[in-house]
Amino acid sequence: MDTRTRVDNFLAHYASENYDPAKAREYYLKTRELKGRQQNTTGMSDTQKQAWAYTKNKIGNDKKAALESEQAGYKARMDELRNKATETRDRIRGKLEAFLESVKVKRPERIEAEHVEEPEFLPIPDNLSPKRKAYLQRQNSLRYQKYSREVDAAEEVAAIANKSAMEAYGVAREAAAQSSSKAREDAKVERERVGSELKTAVSNARNAYVEAKKQLVAKYETTTNTEYDNIRSKLPGAPPKVAKSKTAAKAKAKTAAKSKTAVPTKAAVQTKAEARPKAAVQVQTPAATDPNTMMKSKTARFN
Repeated sequence: MDTRTRVDNFLAHYASENYDPAKAREYYLKTRELKGRQQNTTGMSDTQKQAWAYTKNKIGNDKKAALESEQAGYKARMDELRNKATETRDRIRGKLEAFLESVKVKRPERIEAEHVEEPEFLPIPDNLSPKRKAYLQRQNSLRYQKYSREVDAAEEVAAIANKSAMEAYGVAREAAAQSSSKAREDAKVERERVGSELKTAVSNARNAYVEAKKQLVAKYETTTNTEYDNIRSKLPGAPPKVAKSKTAAKAKAKTAAKSKTAVPTKAAVQTKAEARPKAAVQVQTPAATDPNTMMKSKTARFN
């Protein structure tokens, strides 16, 4: 069984809910050019890098989804608390308004005096005797006096009724004012209670959300560290690099330094000189310096 087959078999049996060998390789090939080499992958094999890149990305996505879900739940809880508080306040206000309307006292209408029919006066013709005229006048006067007494009595009765009604109205109005004041105070206390309960509920929900976020972050941090350790320890790693011997490196450097500072001997200098190639000596002839000869030579080269 070759090395590749053994690695594939090992990967296939590496059990983790955050790791999929096929998806890990696909993700690694897709992102390696974009992200480059990560610091925490130093010393990892390609197999480990693939597993770590995919696993880390999956855990990060799961963490993000969990935090977003927790945030959505927190927002829904806040909306629920505020809506409930608003409904309670509306109910308190409606209850108070209905009570104030029920105890409102209407001012009584004025009671009018009972109508008294005017008397019919006896006619007194001009042709009557003075005695007869005097008699009729006394009768008419008596009738008027009786009418006047009846009118006064009716007005007195109406005045007494109006006074009694206004007194009752004043008492009822005072009682309604006291009831209304107490109802308003009760409504104020209830609204304050609702506000206090809402404040406490919001604070508790916020604290629970913050604690849940901390727990999620700690959970996924633990999962990340566990997966990283497992990948480091359980998947085949990169072959160890052969370190050069420090002693050999020091000896080589020392030898090089000595060779640079050593004084060359006479034999070494002579050997080095003999090894150099001798430079060719060019001797100019008269023909070479003759102008005609030089022109012929140039013409021949161009032809």
